[in-house]
Amino acid sequence: MSRTTSPVTISIRASEEPGDRLRIVVEDDAAPPGLAESPGLGIGLKNVADRLRLRFGAQVSHSAGPNPGGGYRVELLVPLVQEQQG
Repeated sequence: MSRTTSPVTISIRASEEPGDRLRIVVEDDAAPPGLAESPGLGIGLKNVADRLRLRFGAQVSHSAGPNPGGGYRVELLVPLVQEQQG
């Protein structure tokens, strides 16, 4: 998020995907100025992607960028690790 004087809605969704994967989607409805000209991972998103890659290797995928209708979307797909009840 960058600074804004307008209200911003942030949506966070998680769902189990086939193949024991967890999809996490974070979206907002206000694109920061200049974002459309230079989409990509900021330092925070890069750090998250790097940490997930260290933990799960090639089993992780991610994407980030502006939404066509405005706002920004980040999607992570990671292995679903469930704690064993003992």
